Amino acid sequence: MKKVAVVYHSGYGHTERQAKAVAEGAAAVEGVTAEPLTVLYLIHGLDRGGTETALSLLCRHLDQRRFLPVVCCLNDAGDLAPALAAAGVEVVALDRTPGIRLDTLRRL
Repeated sequence: MKKVAVVYHSGYGHTERQAKAVAEGAAAVEGVTAEPLTVLYLIHGLDRGGTETALSLLCRHLDQRRFLPVVCCLNDAGDLAPALAAAGVEVVALDRTPGIRLDTLRRL
């Protein structure tokens, strides 16, 4: 099975219409699927702050027909995680202990 991810930016909608046509054409080919692209965001945690709020807004407003956002928190998940989970965004907390931990890399 071949997978095709159609990634695009469309300011006025013209590119979006073409990209949808490409995805439909690809999906019509036997053995090919046009699937959303999984995007992993890595962050220390989701306690309230500027970066954390911006990431939360970005993930909640991505077109989930095109992108599947996953947020990986190195530490605990934090205050903003429940709202993301309620919006269908997967949140993973690694609960890392302080310092450089090689086991954290393996868990990614």
